[in-house]
Amino acid sequence: MNKIKIFICGNFGYKNNQIDGQTIKTRQLKDVMIKKIEKGNVVYVDTSYAKSRPISTFNKVKRNIKNSTNLIMLPGSNGLRVLLPLFIRWKKKLKIDIRYVVIGGWLPDFLEKKKKYLSLCKKLDKIYVETKFMKQKLMGMGLQNVGILTNFRQFSFTRKSINKVKGSLKLVYFSRILKEKGIELAIESVNRINKKYGKKIIEFDIYGPIDNKYRKEFEKQIVKSEEYICYKGFLEPNNIYKKLSKYDLMIFPTFYEGEGFPGAIIDSFISGIPVLASDWKYNCEIIKEGETGKLFTSQDIEDLTAKLEFIINNPSLIYTMKKNCLKEAKKYDADFVLDSLIKDIGLKV
Repeated sequence: MNKIKIFICGNFGYKNNQIDGQTIKTRQLKDVMIKKIEKGNVVYVDTSYAKSRPISTFNKVKRNIKNSTNLIMLPGSNGLRVLLPLFIRWKKKLKIDIRYVVIGGWLPDFLEKKKKYLSLCKKLDKIYVETKFMKQKLMGMGLQNVGILTNFRQFSFTRKSINKVKGSLKLVYFSRILKEKGIELAIESVNRINKKYGKKIIEFDIYGPIDNKYRKEFEKQIVKSEEYICYKGFLEPNNIYKKLSKYDLMIFPTFYEGEGFPGAIIDSFISGIPVLASDWKYNCEIIKEGETGKLFTSQDIEDLTAKLEFIINNPSLIYTMKKNCLKEAKKYDADFVLDSLIKDIGLKV
């Protein structure tokens, strides 16, 4: 055990306190590894400092990789371009075990276009993707070193009771706010249903960082529906599950190209709220139709509205799905998920 040192290299976002799917997953992986592995055997480098401190960041990476037996890398596409050739070169020289934990669903499309990196990926000890579909795509491209490590969350929240829908449906969206996340579809669908029934049958709250290029358009959308649609800023990480548990349904109408295994869906399950999501990318693998949520045809406002109205008219289904979500959440506990990675590396859990 004394010979093993785990080096984790990725974007932790500490420089600007960047909070998104990539940084949350990277930080939580590091925290769990430190908790589970003997003290002093886990080190890390935050690549968010690479632009402002390129030399010192490079030197830290080089020093840690020389003193470690195992490297866990978590770069996005830009980081992969820089780091992968470097790491493969060092791997050959230092005989270090390198495992790549992929965040998001972009890697198959990236490797189809960048054959150079496909050949380099074949030299990694293991690539962990978030879904079965991603694994199948990569294996179809000739990669045999692919495993599955679902997205995960560290959480201690326990929902004590499940509330039935009373009065209007309390709908929530929480993710980055940009056009490709489908927020306009959600707003339009809520507007249509409330107009049809002539009353506030849905109350819709929106949380998340607004993309700067999309801010003006988003604000226009909100102003038109301010009576029952409200932007509420950010959800505080320490209070996220308690806050979300007050809602009845999460809407996730994304058609974002880089979507993988959205952490927002796990957050919904932990909070005990089902998800109405677009049938986009890998959502159909994560959401069990009629059990933990429902799917609608991507970018189809008619289908979205029909599915949302169906849910409203079947409150008993919402109640059942809420209970199912709490059970489903246990599968994505970080301690449970990362045990398989630790065993893969060759350590005892």
